[in-house]
Amino acid sequence: SLFNVPVRSKGLVSGFFGMDMETVRRWREDQTDLLIVVAALISGALDRDRLEQELVNQSIRDPLTGLHNRRYLFPRIDEMIGAWARERVGFALAMFDIDHFKHLNDTWGHLAGDYVLREFTALMVEMSRSSDVIVRYGGEEFVVLFAAASRGSALGAVERLLSRVRQHGFDFQGQPLSITVSAGLVHASDVISAKLSAEMLIEIADQRLYHAKRTGRNRVVNAPGSSSR
Repeated sequence: SLFNVPVRSKGLVSGFFGMDMETVRRWREDQTDLLIVVAALISGALDRDRLEQELVNQSIRDPLTGLHNRRYLFPRIDEMIGAWARERVGFALAMFDIDHFKHLNDTWGHLAGDYVLREFTALMVEMSRSSDVIVRYGGEEFVVLFAAASRGSALGAVERLLSRVRQHGFDFQGQPLSITVSAGLVHASDVISAKLSAEMLIEIADQRLYHAKRTGRNRVVNAPGSSSR
């Protein structure tokens, strides 16, 4: 003998709640009412949990690209710093900036700018590993946190991404756009342990990004005075 009632979330049936017995029996009306009340309580709890998850996602994700934002980034850097301090698990941080982005917006409008941001996001996701952390840091700046990576492997990943951007056919409303990206890369080993922090890594990556843009753009700087395309 089986007796159950539907459990709904957002107006859709997401499951059933009830009871069963190995023998045939007749269920009382008050038992029906009790099951309906319990199912309603479960539905309410599911809706509250879904709402809480949505609010959390809104607080740590960028609405345009769907990427995580800087609020999510800093705790992940701290986790990797901890792994580096304990077990010397290497990691690297790269900061990217879309070249001449203001000119793009001024020439083609903000819709074109939004299109390029989303396309670049897709390329970063395509070229990154599932263990890497991809963040829209602000405006046209992005950060990729390369987990368990040597300097060489991180540099190779950045160079491949920049090459992929150069080859990608950016096309906004039938108008081809020439897009390139500059990057600054820092590895955990670049900073002495006593000074290693999320803020220090961001600062160094930003300085190297600035050097990449000042020396011709469309390249990555991974150490003082060095760059590659």
